[in-house]
Amino acid sequence: MKNSHAINGKFDHSKSRKRRAIRMNGMNGFTMIELLVGIAIVGFLSTLAMPNMRDMVANSRLRSTSNDLLTDLRYARSEAIARNTSVIIEPVTVTVGSNEVVSFSNGWNVKCVSTTACGTLRTHSAPNGSFGFSLTGELSFSSDGRPDSNSAATLLVQPASATGFLRMRCIRVGLNGRPSMTADQDNNMSNGC
Repeated sequence: MKNSHAINGKFDHSKSRKRRAIRMNGMNGFTMIELLVGIAIVGFLSTLAMPNMRDMVANSRLRSTSNDLLTDLRYARSEAIARNTSVIIEPVTVTVGSNEVVSFSNGWNVKCVSTTACGTLRTHSAPNGSFGFSLTGELSFSSDGRPDSNSAATLLVQPASATGFLRMRCIRVGLNGRPSMTADQDNNMSNGC
């Protein structure tokens, strides 16, 4: 049986091109109404997602700042043991007008108590975000890695504004000097973690 599109045993492409051209003349692209409806749907969905995205970014910053402080506390403890000297972690002092503001919100330094032993070991700049820290003074580790105060310390890292999705972080430095972190479970900043 011979192909109806074949001429002298060769395929005639002109008829298939004509059929393709007829099919393509039907509908090309989207109408203006379809585009506007699509843009409206994307806009509506993005307004629903925006508050969740904002909370996710703020929570990530809180977690990052807490982890940075925890890491530097562990570093200060290990350096105190390794160097056999007292090492402190202290808030940075910033002058605002004529006032000096001492807060971990400005950043913190890890340094040896005796500047002849080693000086400043590590400096951490101000955290990205607005957080409150319960500790306003320094925390010192003795040469055996325990807190110099011989008492356990708890540092609270809190979001500047209380929302349902941001959980305060509690960093505890036990009597043995090992820092650990937990997240607030009841979302009540007044009672700690």
